[in-house]
Amino acid sequence: MALNIEGASLGYDANGVQSYINDINTNLVEEACTQLQTGLAGLRTATDQVWVGQSAETFKTNMEHDVDAICAAMRESREVLIAELKELANRMGQLDENLVQPR
Repeated sequence: MALNIEGASLGYDANGVQSYINDINTNLVEEACTQLQTGLAGLRTATDQVWVGQSAETFKTNMEHDVDAICAAMRESREVLIAELKELANRMGQLDENLVQPR
């Protein structure tokens, strides 16, 4: 009987963790902010077509402020999540390093 460990995935993958963090940075938060900005542009256009006056301007300004606040909150949350992931990855790396002691 031959021992076969092909395809084993035990251990700590630092590159995988960094790839996950990069995906959070670019795919999750920045794409969401881009979508919000795109939606806001459509909202501005629709508002301009049917609503005039100071209330319309205040509405658009409020929506811009809200999108900025949402994006800022998502970016802040992302930084907290990344810090937590890095700490977890550090602990995982230490566990992996100490899993088998050298003789």
